[in-house]
Order: sequence, then C-alpha cells, then structure tokens
Amino acid sequence: MADSSSDGSVGGWPGVFDQINKTFNLVRDAFGYALPGGAFLGIGLLSGQFNLWQVRNLLAPYQLPAWAAFLAIVAICYPVGTVMAALAYMPFMLVKNGYWIWKRHWATPVPAPAATQAPEIQGHIEHHDRTGRVDISEDFIVRPPAAPDPADPPDGSWAAWLLYHPTEVAPRTMEIRCQTPKLLDTLDRRETLTLLAASMSSAFFYGWVAFFWLQLHFRTMIVLAAIATYIQFLTGLPHLRRVTQATYAADKTISKKAAKDSTESPDFSQLMGALIQAATDALKKIGQT
Repeated sequence: MADSSSDGSVGGWPGVFDQINKTFNLVRDAFGYALPGGAFLGIGLLSGQFNLWQVRNLLAPYQLPAWAAFLAIVAICYPVGTVMAALAYMPFMLVKNGYWIWKRHWATPVPAPAATQAPEIQGHIEHHDRTGRVDISEDFIVRPPAAPDPADPPDGSWAAWLLYHPTEVAPRTMEIRCQTPKLLDTLDRRETLTLLAASMSSAFFYGWVAFFWLQLHFRTMIVLAAIATYIQFLTGLPHLRRVTQATYAADKTISKKAAKDSTESPDFSQLMGALIQAATDALKKIGQT
C-alpha cells in the first residue's frame, strides 16, 4: 500500500482520516451556513408567505437543469445562513467590542514590571603549568535565562473571558495548530457543531418572528439583514486586530523556540566542572613527571 506523502495523497488509515477531516471542514464551510439558511426559508414556506410554485416560476426563465437549480438554491441559502450566524453571535461580539473599547480608552493601564534581567557574562579561563606555559585556555559565555512569559489573566476575569472565548484566536492555540495540528481536531469538530447549533437556533427563532409573528415583507427583511451584517462588519474589525496580534505573538514564540533549539547556550556549571576536571588531570600529569 502506498504511503501518504506531503501532497495530501491517501495512504493507510492516517491518510484516510486526514481526507475525512478535510472533507468535514469543507462541509462545515459550505453547509454550516447553507443549512440554517434553508431552515429559515423553510419556515417561510410553511408560513405560506411564499410557495414552491413561486420558486419554480422564479427559476423557470433560466431553464436550469435540476443540479443547477439545486446549486442556485444552496447559493441563496448561504447568505441567509450567514445572517443567521451573525444574529446568533451578535450579543457576544457586541460585549467583546464594548470591553475592548473600555480597555482601550478608559481602563487604568497596568505598568509593565521593570526589567531585572542579568547581563550576559563573557570570560576567559587559563591554567599555567610550573614553567608559566598556558596548558588550558577556555572562553566561556554565560547567558541569563530568558524572561518569563507574562502570566495569563486570572480565571473569572473579563480579560480571561475575552482571551479564552471560543470566537477568539489565542496565540497558544495558533502555536499548537502550527506544531501539532491534530490536537485541535476535536476542538474544530466541537466548534462546527456549536456554529451549526447557534445558526439553527437563530434560524428557527427569527424565522418564527419574521414569518409568523411580525409577518415581515421581504423588503423589510433585506434591510434588517443589511443592518445585522454591517454590525458584524464593525465588530469584526477589532476582532481581526486581535487575530493579527495573536498571529504576531505566536510567530514570535515559535521563532524563539526555533532559535533556542538551534543555538543552545552552554551551561556555566557544566563548563566549570569540565575545566576543573581538565585542570585536575593536568596537575596529576605534572605530579607524575
């Protein structure tokens, strides 16, 4: 059986599972919004505000084959599902945006701790024999340990709520996705199910409100959908800013780890132990002569 290669070919069960995950992500992107949109329009169909004959007459002038008509319906359901998702996540986005504005403009800034990192120490050690000749000569560099990463905000605080919110992108999550992405498979699946549940609940609720309770006209629904998506755009800009900061922080951490692994600093205690051992051996040789 062929092995799985870097180009994504399937080889053995690991390759099969990788392909299943890729297909699952495609289904999430396509139907995570199209299915709730179809549910919303289905509620409208059950309410009697429009019927299948009207849909058929709408598509009849284009003389589309069955598969093309299906894709057209899915294309219509997709933006409707996007609005449903925007309505479901709008309360969280508004709260996060309000906290971000408060923290940026009115919160009391916390001063950063003073840098107390020790300087780098460079030195040279020599050992001379009885004649004054240098028989041991070593240069050494002692680098202080790197400054510790800033502590995470305490659990239960607004900062921790924003950092670990499922709609946020944390630097640590991006590091895991870059180094060991399979650890996040369960998180991605749970996120997909949560997105589908939120969008479907929004479709059922607002479908009842729009078609049964208020019986809104389509032109009114279009205006309300435009307002909802524009609010999503305004609250999405600060979110993209935080995603950019998380990306930079993750890249900085990964680069530091790579540099540390490639050029590891010598340990001062081990270096001194080796020098003492070398000096002891040299003294023994001198005493034997």
